[in-house]
Amino acid sequence: MIDMDTTDIENIEKRLSEAQNLKTNLESKLEKLGDNPRAETFQIQLDKVNDLIIHLQNEKEELGK
Repeated sequence: MIDMDTTDIENIEKRLSEAQNLKTNLESKLEKLGDNPRAETFQIQLDKVNDLIIHLQNEKEELGK
């Protein structure tokens, strides 16, 4: 039988990895844009990704208990 907590944790880890990759890409784009007005859009996306990462880390911690 599959341990659901293990499967859930693996899924969260996969999503966390994807979110961290997206964060890296957004940070890189922000760096290249500098003072460009479009940078604000990327900053908003980065803030949301950071919130998602925190949420996923908390979810993983809860399942790990």
